[in-house]
Amino acid sequence: MKVVIAGAGLGGMTAAWRLAQHGHEVTVLEASNRVGGRSWSEQLPNGEWVERGGEFIRPNEHNFRRVAAELEIPLIPHGIVFDRRWMPDGTRMSIEEMKGYIAKLYSTIDQIVADGDIEASLQTAAAQAFGNAYYENRMYLRVVTSLANDPARVSARAVRHHEWAGPTAGYLEHGARVMNGNNAITLAMHKQLGDVVRFDTAVASIEQTAHGVVMTSTDGREFVGDAGVVAVPLPKLRKLAKDMELPELLRGSIETREMGVAAKISVVARSEAPSRGQQYPNAHWWTWNSTAPDADQGRQALTGFAGGRDTVEKLELQDGGVAWKNKVKAYRTDLDLTDDFIVTNWAEQKFTEGAYSAPGLQWRPEFDSIWDAPVGRLTFAGEHTGYSTLNGAVTTGLRAARIVSDMARA
Repeated sequence: MKVVIAGAGLGGMTAAWRLAQHGHEVTVLEASNRVGGRSWSEQLPNGEWVERGGEFIRPNEHNFRRVAAELEIPLIPHGIVFDRRWMPDGTRMSIEEMKGYIAKLYSTIDQIVADGDIEASLQTAAAQAFGNAYYENRMYLRVVTSLANDPARVSARAVRHHEWAGPTAGYLEHGARVMNGNNAITLAMHKQLGDVVRFDTAVASIEQTAHGVVMTSTDGREFVGDAGVVAVPLPKLRKLAKDMELPELLRGSIETREMGVAAKISVVARSEAPSRGQQYPNAHWWTWNSTAPDADQGRQALTGFAGGRDTVEKLELQDGGVAWKNKVKAYRTDLDLTDDFIVTNWAEQKFTEGAYSAPGLQWRPEFDSIWDAPVGRLTFAGEHTGYSTLNGAVTTGLRAARIVSDMARA
């Protein structure tokens, strides 16, 4: 089959790569001038690879790890604790404290839902669980930072359903990253696929015909396939969906999901120091210096992540990130940081219009399975159709490839 794919991010490229392995002819339409989307790696002046986009791969995120293994690309440990971050006062949650907080939050959400409020927000649930000072709770601070969304607009029921605050049993840490940058995955896929990506080609409309799928670019070119995969970011999908015939439930999933805002900063360090992930006090941002691939010390780079529109706006990134860099240097006194840095404000990235998504207050459990079936000759991929992680993007790409391959066999 000829398959046209909108979007060369991790989800779209995974779909293209797997479909090509199955013998299909793929064409990928990408609005920007590179593959990877929100998987975006860059080298600092000292040669250290850092992530401007997606960063962490957990031990149980098997699809990403499986794909990396197929591509023979090594994963290396971050060497920091993600869920139990150090505070500036030198303390952090114990495992028992963290599990207790998670259990308290989940039991509160269960009671709220049992009482009939199925559209309660995460913020409402946290306030009931932890009282007036809920925003100081260390587990909640971690969760909201990572959500990159306004907790007053995120479904508490969805957080409980997906266990986004953490597992109720067991505990996994020791997350990984890709050697030489997470975007090595999509770059390797691109190399294997050959010249199939059409860069600077944004999709303006998608139409299904009696013979297949037609994707039309903003400059009027038509790309015709027997099937199509739509793997553009959520804000772009919303615009395309206005003129598409879609099942009501699938449209509801698109329209009720919230797109988050985040920013990242990476700073060159002069020397190695023990690896450490540390929360900034009373704010939804944190920093970490991962373990070097060839040593048991932290590498000579630090990265920071800020989650949520209010948090990013308070950082006043209009100065190019200088003020944020100075804050980082002032509170990470364990590191000898330079003035060499790069900053990425995902609110200003025109090809994504945000960082990643979360389920809004009208979330329904049925939304999770709606993406498992084709819509005519179309299927969908991207973090907003699954989980908002690198592994989630890969998983949706593999799912899309499987659905299209099933079409071909039907």
